[in-house]
Order: sequence, then C-alpha cells, then structure tokens
Amino acid sequence: VFPAAPAGIYFIEVSSPDDTVLNTYDLSVVIGDFCNDEFEPNNTSDEAFALEAGVYEADMCTPDADPDDFYAIEVLTGQTLRVTVEFIDALGDIDVDLFDPNNLVVDSSSGTEDIEVVETTAPADGIYIIGVELFTSNASNAYTMNIEIIE
Repeated sequence: VFPAAPAGIYFIEVSSPDDTVLNTYDLSVVIGDFCNDEFEPNNTSDEAFALEAGVYEADMCTPDADPDDFYAIEVLTGQTLRVTVEFIDALGDIDVDLFDPNNLVVDSSSGTEDIEVVETTAPADGIYIIGVELFTSNASNAYTMNIEIIE
C-alpha cells in the first residue's frame, strides 16, 4: 500500500532473489481514494456504520486521514458475536475492540500477527460497536472483516 503519488506512468517489477526459481503469483493494483472506503465517515463510535453478519473489505490511513473505523451491529440475547479481522501486519498493525451497548469494552485483540479476533455472547439485546484501529503511525492498510452471529 502506497500513498497517493503525482500523476504519471509507474512500473512495478516483480523479481526473485534466485533466478532459477519459477513461481506463479497474483498481482492486484488498485488505484483510487484508498483512505475513503464505502463506510466513511465512521471514525468515531457515534458515526459507527451499521452492518449485518457478513464479510467486508475496508481500509484505513494515518495519521489524520482515517485513524479508526467503527461499525455497529445488533445482537440478540444469547447470540455470540465473533469478529475476525485479517490484514498484512507488516503494512501497519491493526487492533480490534468490541464494545457492549453501554460502551464498555467486552473484548479486545492487539496482537502482532495478520489476524485479530474478538468475541462475546450478548446477555441482552443491544447494539454492539466494533472498533478497528490502525495502531501503527504513518501507515496505511486494508483489511477483511468477517462478522459472525452464532445462535
């Protein structure tokens, strides 16, 4: 992930340190406003974007463009909410917090791997808030978020 650059023609080189090794790979190039995904503005819990169970792609940048993302989801009594966020940690560490309807943290994940998982079982019906934070300063990263509601 690279920040915006001046207009022009750019070249991408893919090479192997060992010219005798041949591999196949997939290369994706996305050009656009990387720091403003379809869920913006969602930089505070008051702006949390309402979602349902499913898989979502999002991105974030720091320091000021998009430091945190917040999502809201309704969970019923006895249901378990599990949120899995996958990303490339080397591009910027992402941490995840899960807040109950009283805005108290009920689970958090702040590892240094490429995945963070938070989970809780709802004692009562309510709106839970998922907070995704780009912990690494001066970084940009994309993530895939899988939200599961387990009966």
